[in-house]
Amino acid sequence: MMRSNKISLLLIAVAITVSCNSDRLSDTPESNPNSNAAVNSDEVASADSKPIPGQYIVVLNDGVLDKSGLAVSKGALQNREAYLRQTGSLLDKLKSKDNGLNLGINSQKISNAFGYALEGFVAKNLTDAEVEALRKDPKIKSVEQDYQVSLGKTTGMIAKAASTQEIPWGITRVGGAGDGTGKTAWVIDSGIDLDHPDLNVDTQRSVSFAGDNNPDDGNGHGTHVAGTIAAINNNIGVVGVAAGAKVVALKVLKSDGTGDFSWTVSALDYVYANASAEDVVNMSLGPRSRYRDSATEQAVLKVAEKGIRLAIAAGNSYDDASYYSPAAVNATNVYTISASAEGDYWAYFSNYGSPVDYAAPGFQVKSTWLNGGYNTISGTSMASPHAAGVLLLGAPNTDGATPKPAYWEYRYGFLSNGTFGKIYTGRYGPTNTYTLADYRYDKDGVADKIIRR
Repeated sequence: MMRSNKISLLLIAVAITVSCNSDRLSDTPESNPNSNAAVNSDEVASADSKPIPGQYIVVLNDGVLDKSGLAVSKGALQNREAYLRQTGSLLDKLKSKDNGLNLGINSQKISNAFGYALEGFVAKNLTDAEVEALRKDPKIKSVEQDYQVSLGKTTGMIAKAASTQEIPWGITRVGGAGDGTGKTAWVIDSGIDLDHPDLNVDTQRSVSFAGDNNPDDGNGHGTHVAGTIAAINNNIGVVGVAAGAKVVALKVLKSDGTGDFSWTVSALDYVYANASAEDVVNMSLGPRSRYRDSATEQAVLKVAEKGIRLAIAAGNSYDDASYYSPAAVNATNVYTISASAEGDYWAYFSNYGSPVDYAAPGFQVKSTWLNGGYNTISGTSMASPHAAGVLLLGAPNTDGATPKPAYWEYRYGFLSNGTFGKIYTGRYGPTNTYTLADYRYDKDGVADKIIRR
């Protein structure tokens, strides 16, 4: 289970793992090999997170909104319309000149508000003087610059549904498909293909926080995640771990794979207002470079404290997950997931370290895709939804671990950038017949237990 229930929050801007701080979200580079396609090593290169100039996430101390007469209604479970109405009203009040907070900034610069998991807002075009005024205000817990990140390139093999259903290897590895009827998974990602015939999408509760008012997936990443969790057990396509469970699309990434990380805070705020303790949240996003964001981590903790379980991708930077948000969070009901390959090999790209709770299949995973299709891609983004499905079905078990390091097979040829070099086939070999540079293992020295139902 959890290696530690301690939280390590760095109250400084570093680099994100899937929502963190305020920035534009993404999951680390997803390498997208399918069983027949070669993988170029340059597809898993890292990139730095980028700050959004002048844009900040401001978290107020608990109770400040209530004391100022601005608190949102926190009764029974909300619905989409009630949540949007309440936060919209809060935004209007915060933008009012006489809101009573006296924050020392132009209130018209406030662009978004949240009041359930956290109390606070997002502000744009702030001056240095305004930022300094906010940081000195005793009513404020944290002020962090929002960041922009993008998803890695996805180029797997896309196919339409076959006339018979396929059981992906990862589903078999975690114990096979269970019955997810009546259960709900909240997918914080790029949206979900709302009319995919192999998914049971809860369109009534799905929301886009990406500024387009449309939770439909334009990227494919979120649809792939949703299918691994809950693809329907029928006669087409694939099947998910918690087959037939409802999936709610919480869109925080645009079609180009970019988003503001503050959108993730809003998505978690929405989950806090709407989800029940039996539900599970999947967060397959994060930065490629090191980044910690306290706003996102605080929101994760608030959701977890409500009894809602969260499965979080460890990240694909082959680095210590302790440096990436929200993967770094260690707490009850928070599960950080590393990636394994078929045969229980360590996935060469996966992050590792003390935050990791389990490993799950994350290499060459087939799942649902855009336009009713299917795709095979790789990443800890693919591992996390396996764990989310297991958590939906009950208490997780384990079966084996990832003691085997990855041994890449490759050939020489022209890479996508036109240079001549190694083209990795994406297969794992049983012996170390390659150079040390091609040898990847879990650097923390602790074998991650593989989750299963």
